[in-house]
Amino acid sequence: MGSYLVWPDYLILVSFLVISLGIGVYHSMTGGRQRTTAEFIMANRRLKVLPTTISLLVSFVSAISLLGMSAEMYCYGTQFLVNIVFVAIMFLTITERVIIPWLYPLKLVSAYEYLERRYQSKSVRMFGASLGIISGILYMGVCLYGPSAALESVTGLPLALSIPVMSCVAVTYTALGGMRAVIWTDVFQFVVMIGGLLAVIIKGLIAVGGVSNVIRLTTEEGRLELANISLDPRERHTTWGLLIGLTITWTHAYGLSQASIQRYSAVDRLYKARIAALLNIPPMILMMTISCCMGLIILAFYSTVKCDPIASGEISNSNQLLPFFVADIFSDSPGFGGLFLSTLYGGSLSSISSSLSGGAANFWEDILEWKLSRLPENRKALINRFLVVLLGAFATVVAFISTYISGPVTQVAVSMIGSVAGPLMGVFVIGGITKVVHWKGALFGGIVGLTFNLWVTIGSHTVTLKDYSLPPLSTDGCKATNFTSIDYRQSDNLQSTMAKNGNNSLSNYLTLSDDAELHEDSWGFRDLYAISYVWYVPFGAIITSTTAVIVSLLTRDRELENIDDALLIKFGNFFDCTCREKSKGGMILTTEGAWKQDNERDDVDKINSNYFAEDEKGQFRPTDDSDKLMKISTHL
Repeated sequence: MGSYLVWPDYLILVSFLVISLGIGVYHSMTGGRQRTTAEFIMANRRLKVLPTTISLLVSFVSAISLLGMSAEMYCYGTQFLVNIVFVAIMFLTITERVIIPWLYPLKLVSAYEYLERRYQSKSVRMFGASLGIISGILYMGVCLYGPSAALESVTGLPLALSIPVMSCVAVTYTALGGMRAVIWTDVFQFVVMIGGLLAVIIKGLIAVGGVSNVIRLTTEEGRLELANISLDPRERHTTWGLLIGLTITWTHAYGLSQASIQRYSAVDRLYKARIAALLNIPPMILMMTISCCMGLIILAFYSTVKCDPIASGEISNSNQLLPFFVADIFSDSPGFGGLFLSTLYGGSLSSISSSLSGGAANFWEDILEWKLSRLPENRKALINRFLVVLLGAFATVVAFISTYISGPVTQVAVSMIGSVAGPLMGVFVIGGITKVVHWKGALFGGIVGLTFNLWVTIGSHTVTLKDYSLPPLSTDGCKATNFTSIDYRQSDNLQSTMAKNGNNSLSNYLTLSDDAELHEDSWGFRDLYAISYVWYVPFGAIITSTTAVIVSLLTRDRELENIDDALLIKFGNFFDCTCREKSKGGMILTTEGAWKQDNERDDVDKINSNYFAEDEKGQFRPTDDSDKLMKISTHL
């Protein structure tokens, strides 16, 4: 591919990067010019629904997703694709029905602010924030390294150039334009990603002779897998593992991660936040389906030419399949290589900038703000910009360290990201469903859950695991004469990162020898080490929650009586299909059951002080004077 990249390709890529930077510069010079933390971190809580919807999507569908999903179809078959539609519907519905009505009314800036308010403990908040920041840095490092390594091997674009360019661009527009720049660059990058993916799909279908040939060859090559109803959690993918495990994993990403909560809280109304989540269902299904279908088209193409690029040694791992395929089909089409590079860069930049913005918000709100609260707003905003640069530097270091260490160590970093999500979800959810758990139980439960997940993660790299990859394609049509006989099981597959996206995954697929296999009669710790990555978040959450309840019951805390009901999950919201706050006389009834002013009603703004009283919690409630209430409704 490197030989076919010509000046139009580089022009398209440079133009893409310049436009992304320009969006950041524009938002640094308009509006309030990002001079306050409210504007820099939360865009003054005035984001619109459509850009918020798109930003949520591309924050979790990264370049690693595009590479990983196509590799998943090629190496392991269609079972993931068959189940992912139902997974997307379920986790987004749970997010919209339960999590947003629970957390949005609290007007959080940092997701971990909830932990302090619920458990009345700075320690629990610091525990959650520390895990979130560290996992975010690791995730950004993987987002920088994974696509860059794949591109270097196929296009010749050196890592020493690709990683710093991606990092500098993301850091620059995030630091300059804050949340607004992140949102609008996400929108721009989404458009580029869709254009690039559709170009690959259309050209690929033409090359293989249409959809019917893709289906036929997928079946002939043994990749058509519809269901696996096994209950064994050690199996890499089963119907139950995908439907339950991935639903819980993605619910954490879309509902409880900093990137998601920051965006929901930045729109000005609850119903708009809920609509943004619901509107993610069609494009999420579309993006995942397109990414998976690219893998099947790649399979059909190399089955037709009878030359498996992995088995023949033309590429060293499955993450290089997509760029290698693009090089083959677009070798005589100047410009399309640049569009594809922009697609991968866009997928990486959107995820990196979201993590930078969220990590800086966590660092400021959870660690620094209470010590530096007396600083003027412009100084606070400047510190937040510095935090973006600092986190970007750390992520770049992680990416470069990965270049000097073989694949499994990178997988360890990805595994640790997944290890964090389960304990954090457990601490959030158990605090939301019961008042029994206090700060000691939550902190101890989180530590136990984290320890368990890390133990299993590290242990999984000490044993040989069963190989689930399907047989390679034919190499009869390959031009090379000295094949290296590379098996799929030797490829450093980043499908684990794709499956979790919001910082939540692990692949239990390691570099193995041909006879490496976890035998069915294995027992003890080996069984734990063999647990599929899709169960890491559910198991971590269950262990954390159970431990938290037990410890809390053994160490009673009188302060439990002071927990505000507004901090608990109201499951009745699951059956509320209105998506709007109930209103009366220009007031909104929040999910806490309190009436507050509807700030979008100018008439109410003018008369609010005359007819509504602010209670000790800062909430507006109607006065007892029925005559005045009648006047309000008449006026409106």
